[in-house]
Amino acid sequence: MEIADIPILARGSADPAFFAREQAQLGKLWTLLGLTTDIPRDSDWLRASLGGRSVFVQRFGDTLRGFENVCAHRFYPLRTADKGNGPIRCGFHHWQYNKDGLAVGIPKCQEMFGVTPRELSARLTPVEIATCGILIFGRFANPEHQETLEDYLADGFPILQAMWSLQRAPYAASATIAANWKFGLHISLDDYYLVAVHPSTFGKNGVIRRANLGLTQFR
Repeated sequence: MEIADIPILARGSADPAFFAREQAQLGKLWTLLGLTTDIPRDSDWLRASLGGRSVFVQRFGDTLRGFENVCAHRFYPLRTADKGNGPIRCGFHHWQYNKDGLAVGIPKCQEMFGVTPRELSARLTPVEIATCGILIFGRFANPEHQETLEDYLADGFPILQAMWSLQRAPYAASATIAANWKFGLHISLDDYYLVAVHPSTFGKNGVIRRANLGLTQFR
């Protein structure tokens, strides 16, 4: 089967180039990056993925800021763990950035570049950040999508806000699926496949759940 014969919905699972383009497009949309309860203290940060690119969100007092996880100097990752606390300082050459993503500490800057760090005006790529309850969403700035998170989520915003207005960190579990992310998402949204694929684990011989879900066996 040729790539062109695969439906658009599933093409990213077979074509790496298509998958990369698809992920880049998703980076322009509001995407869940983490929880505010994961970064409760000043200078706390968390690392996430957005549009196939590594990003991080950091707390500066009452403000959350997001940036692509790449130093503007030699493109070294600024955050090499999932969570932490501390200034935005590159571990490669110790370039340090402020809450606006501006490089304000550059060793031997005058000697190497002939200007001060602020005059050099080196910056990190910003990530737009918004919250809904304790949920942190982010996106790369782009002219195609200007709607606020509240507009983007529409009727779902107040529902999520009510569900995620916790003051403490919820229990979290994670697992790695060796497949395109869409497969896991679609399976989690399907109700009827459970009794078909796992008949012995849903009610006695699957009869209870099969009846509840209204599934009919055809002979």
